[in-house]
Amino acid sequence: MLKKSGLPKIRFHDLRHRHATLMLKQGVHPKIVSERLGHSNINITLDTYSHVFPGLQEAAAKEFGKSLFGAKKKVKMHFSKIKVCKMFANSLKTQKDAGA
Repeated sequence: MLKKSGLPKIRFHDLRHRHATLMLKQGVHPKIVSERLGHSNINITLDTYSHVFPGLQEAAAKEFGKSLFGAKKKVKMHFSKIKVCKMFANSLKTQKDAGA
């Protein structure tokens, strides 16, 4: 029947893996994906599907930069930890001075 339909041979496990990958790429929370797959622990899901999140660190840094410096300023992505701490401290000082 499969040969007649012209569909490729796909194992059930491959469908399960594709389903989880698509959900994660669509932004479904990993906890929900973990529950749907029946994993006993969310770490299993995160370890298995970590390849789906290659840009997660960069996206998190961009969002943090937007909230820290405002959406209009462009933020370089490769700050040293010390430079980020100094910028954060200056931002807090500026906010405090503006409110006083």
